[in-house]
Amino acid sequence: LGCVRLLLDVMAADFGDGLAAAVNHADEGGNTALLCAVAPGLGDDDGDTAIQQAQLCAVVALLAHGADATKANIVGATPLLAYKQATATPAMVALLERAERVGGPEAVRELLVADARAVTGAAGWRVVAQTRAVAALVAAAAAPRVLIGHWGDARRRRREDQPPAAGNASLELLGKLPREALAELLRM
Repeated sequence: LGCVRLLLDVMAADFGDGLAAAVNHADEGGNTALLCAVAPGLGDDDGDTAIQQAQLCAVVALLAHGADATKANIVGATPLLAYKQATATPAMVALLERAERVGGPEAVRELLVADARAVTGAAGWRVVAQTRAVAALVAAAAAPRVLIGHWGDARRRRREDQPPAAGNASLELLGKLPREALAELLRM
């Protein structure tokens, strides 16, 4: 994972906005870094949980940096198809399926919102969490939880006729929002 992180950091510095194209570069067989990361024989078929977790972290890092989960090699294998040939874990299958539908960064963000522990507790998470794209997605995933916390506190204070929290007067309006309005705001 250290190598994945180093490569992504170097590529981010060298390619900037062109990083997704670099991450999706394929060898002569059409294999991308994402296809290689999910390929059978990288430890997942023997049931080694630490290796499965590290593999999940590598895939999260690649997807966060724009790896294309729909890109197939010359024999037509996509990352999901290649991964299913091995002993597939439900978390990885779900992530790759979602990435095929909505794109890698959005799939990672959704995973972090829905089930952050599936990846943040994984072996190797601290290594990939330090890359710019993963760190940005972690921050984006945390934002709704922070907003919900402020909303709940503001609602409680309003119900109990307490003043807004110190230094938080600008969020007083948040406590006046009905639950449905907050849900719509979070969807945006």
